Parts: sequence; structure tokens; C-alpha cells
Amino acid sequence: MLLHLFIAPDITAQAVSNGANRIKVQATRIASRVIVTSTAAADMVDENNVKIGTVSNVTYSVAQGTNQVYFTSQPDYLTWGTSYVPALGDYATEATKYYDYSDLSTPTAVPAKPTAADGYKSLAGKFLFENTHTEGDVKTSQYKKGNTAYVLVKAKFTPEASAIADGGTLTNGTFYVGGTDGKIYSSKEAAQAAVQNQKVALYEGGKMLQYAWLNPDDLSKPMNSPVVRNNVYHINITAFKKIGYNWNPLDPKPDNPDPKPGNPDEPEPPIDPIDPLSPEETHMSVDISVLNWTVHSYDIEL
Repeated sequence: MLLHLFIAPDITAQAVSNGANRIKVQATRIASRVIVTSTAAADMVDENNVKIGTVSNVTYSVAQGTNQVYFTSQPDYLTWGTSYVPALGDYATEATKYYDYSDLSTPTAVPAKPTAADGYKSLAGKFLFENTHTEGDVKTSQYKKGNTAYVLVKAKFTPEASAIADGGTLTNGTFYVGGTDGKIYSSKEAAQAAVQNQKVALYEGGKMLQYAWLNPDDLSKPMNSPVVRNNVYHINITAFKKIGYNWNPLDPKPDNPDPKPGNPDEPEPPIDPIDPLSPEETHMSVDISVLNWTVHSYDIEL
């Protein structure tokens, strides 16, 4: 489109203030913005409301926004990589063609949720490019764990002494979780003595990871999570419900900052890039709001 405008010469500042030579232009931001806050208690409790440990050092990163963007909005919210759907075995080679994972190396501390009505809008947040796919149900949605923008929440979990099944002492905060019995142990040997030959997950230094989608269509069973330009996605963590994951399978780069532990008995996590978004179990509770810039805000339990 070619737009012809006439700008009159010799117009004074006073004339401009009265409307002369004034052009109204509407603009939208190409990027989207993510803000994460927390109202979650530091204590983690079990199903009987008994404290099993403490959560600290909570940070977040944003990943799987697209690494390229169309200058103008496209029909039907088409974005770079819209047609990419992870297939068995191709995530490690294909995902980096479309998505940005750089922020995983620069986690940011999660602030408390401001008490003022819109106080979170003053928080810096993080930016990413829009990422959409064909929406549908569990069988037809093209939103998968390996092509949908997500927030990675990282924290340290310190178990209560009473929650360590073998009664041992942790070394540098490292603990182990039995793949069969789900109990916390101070060593792999103790876990495998309790249940013979069970797989054992290593939580080095107590590090645990949780995931949140930016714009889920259903908080409990999400199928679709479109991220579009000129929106602010506000995620508020309301609770940490269970110990999270111990590494991040949703980073295809060889320099993954949260790689699979070098542990021969490490079980495979219940996360696969080709799977739908709905989790097998919920570790974190959140509220999400999508607000105009537009801002989207929600609470989540992790």
C-alpha cells in the first residue's frame, strides 16, 4: 500500500497543537512479554498437609518463542514455524531452526506478586516472538511440548530430615528419588536397597524444574497455548505441590544448562517433545492472565 500525505509548509508549533500537519498512526508491538510472580509458600506439604521440605531460590526462563518473526501480522495468526510439529527423533535437529532457547542460560529471580492492582506491569519481564499452531483436541491439536512456548521455573528443594526415607544426611543438598516408590533418599544405594533394582532420579544440589505454558486454553488439561504479538502473559505461582523434574528434555541444544544427569540408573522423565501439552501429573499451581498491552494473567500450582 502506498500512502500519499500532504504536509503543509511553514506551520507553527501553535498550529500543530491545534491539529495542523498532525497524523495519527496506530502501532502494535511485534514481541510478546512474559511476567512471572509468586505468592507461593516456601513450605511444600504432602497430601496429609505434613511439611516435607522447603522451596527456595526460585527463578524463571522463557523458551520456544520463535527465532524469526513476520514484520506484519499474518492471516489466521500464522507465525514462523506454525507448521512444525515434532516427530519421533527429529526434535534435536529441527526445533532450533524455529525456536529460541537462549534465555534458559540466563534465569531471573521470580519476584513476589505486587499488592497494588496492576503493580506487576512495572516488572521488567521477558520478551519472545509469537508462536502459534493449529488448535484442536487431544487427537488433532498441533500444539506439542516440543513446539510450544513455555516458562521453565527452577528452584532448590531442601527435604525435611523426616522426609528422607533412609534417615541419611544429604551431601551438598543432593538427594535421590526412587522411580518405583517415589521416596526421597540420601543416596542411590539406599534407594536401591529399599526397592531392589528400582531406577533412581538424581537431584544434584536439590535443583528441581517445573513447566508452565504461557496461554493454556485449560489450566488443568491444556491442549492449545497460542502466543501472539502485543500481549503480556502474566503467570503467578500460587503453590509448589510436588517435587519437580531434575533436568530439562525440552532443550535440544548440546549446551543444555539443565542436562540429563550422568547417572546410570536415571529414569526417563514423563516429558517427550512429541507429546500433547496436558501433563501426566501436576507439580505446580498457577494463575494466568492475558492482558492488553494485551496482558494475560493466571495463577499456577507447581
